[in-house]
Amino acid sequence: MKAERRAKRKKIRKPIPIRRSDGPFPTRAFVLTWGELTDWWERYDLHQLAVELTDEQIEGFHATLDGSNTFAKQLDAAREDVPVEERGRVRDQRAHLRAL
Repeated sequence: MKAERRAKRKKIRKPIPIRRSDGPFPTRAFVLTWGELTDWWERYDLHQLAVELTDEQIEGFHATLDGSNTFAKQLDAAREDVPVEERGRVRDQRAHLRAL
């Protein structure tokens, strides 16, 4: 009987933890990540989120925004040091190589 109840219970999967690498992610990962986030706010219902998110989840969201805004300011400052003609160039050509 216990086995039957366990089998019928809805299985909740733990989220897969994000692995932190030893070094920075490649530029391509940055482009893909932010490309996925384009107009993300248009895809959510504010009222639903206000009801369903926990305080901890809201705090995590705000912490991510704060970190993102700080990073954006640092990126803008770093970009000022890059000559216009060098912007958009890939430094390491191996970044374009892919396994067949």
